[in-house]
Amino acid sequence: MPALFGLAECLTAGEKYDEARELLERAAELVPEAPEVWNNLGEALGRLGKTADAIKRFDRAIAANEKFAPAWFGKARVLLNAGKKKDGKAAAKRYLALADPNDPMAVTLRKLIEES
Repeated sequence: MPALFGLAECLTAGEKYDEARELLERAAELVPEAPEVWNNLGEALGRLGKTADAIKRFDRAIAANEKFAPAWFGKARVLLNAGKKKDGKAAAKRYLALADPNDPMAVTLRKLIEES
């Protein structure tokens, strides 16, 4: 699984989201309890504009570990970008409760909340 996950991260960094999605779906079959896999799958789907599918994957990551802050961040970002302010702000507040206030992602999320 580490090889699939690592390759998927490289593809995501290269903005090859559909290819990353394919690898992450295989990784999720191998380790369905890993929140990192579900989170990254949510990120890839979100970048592909598949909001509903992305949210489902973030929710799987959160179900695997409700304190996994990156999944709350991803869920908030996707929801806010889709104009779903109420749900996006709720996910953002959960992320901000878990994250270090000086974390760059926290700063980004606060800006997204202000803009929405």
